[in-house]
Amino acid sequence: MCVSVTHAQMSKTVVLDGKDTISEPLSRYIYVTSDPLGQFSAQDIVKRFKNNIRGVPNKADYVRFSMQSQPYWAAVEITNKTENTKWILDFGSVQDGRAGMMSKLLVYEGNTRHIYFDGLGSAKKDPNNKLMTSIQVDLKPKASSILVFYIVPNDYYPLTIYPVISDFESGYRFDMMRLSFNNVLLVTLILSLALLLFGFIYNQSLGFIPLLIFYAFALFQLTYMEMPIFSNVAGAETLSSIFLLVQGLLILAASYLAIPPKDDLTSLKFVMILTLGLNFLALVFVAVV
Repeated sequence: MCVSVTHAQMSKTVVLDGKDTISEPLSRYIYVTSDPLGQFSAQDIVKRFKNNIRGVPNKADYVRFSMQSQPYWAAVEITNKTENTKWILDFGSVQDGRAGMMSKLLVYEGNTRHIYFDGLGSAKKDPNNKLMTSIQVDLKPKASSILVFYIVPNDYYPLTIYPVISDFESGYRFDMMRLSFNNVLLVTLILSLALLLFGFIYNQSLGFIPLLIFYAFALFQLTYMEMPIFSNVAGAETLSSIFLLVQGLLILAASYLAIPPKDDLTSLKFVMILTLGLNFLALVFVAVV
């Protein structure tokens, strides 16, 4: 598979010709339309796209959105010259440079008017309706398709995506590799939790408690904030923005509680108490504002 750029009134088109099976990034072929008033529909974007009113061309390897919870439309034209109909659309993993989460997401094909993922309205409230990073899409062979994404980033952390289109075999293989990597991280965190719990039970030291909370929080973050790009877990996107502050609080608390009560450490404890206080105030500020 290779990607070529077709210049037709300054338009850019991804061409899949089946020469190899390497996944191809879409970022530089995507057009972004900001829709703060919510005045466009998916079909409006398709009509504008066909009339060469395509929005702002993305010129970077990643698609970055502003830190505002407002709607965006992203559209890309893909010409499938192969006989393959099944493809994998991937928004990128944390390892690829993806960051942030979406509070709303729609994946739509303009010519067939088919919805491949509906993360809007009542569908968003379905606990089973979540998207890790990839989704299967059907691209009509020997024809062009217009993929349209309706994206509302959360306003707690800037959203960055790294969209890639792959043939089904390559996409599945990459998904399995990523799943293996994530499973290693999950097992590591779970084993760390178990060891810390054993240490607390055996030593009865309060210093283990903040570390237990830290690893439990890290496990939650990986499962509900890092691995998926769209999740229905209430408050997950909020927690993602304050994780570093929580991490600092817990590590400082663990260090403070683990310090033996000696006079020569009084000044150190005082500094740590001040640092804990500053972190806590920052945490409250971020959570409220």
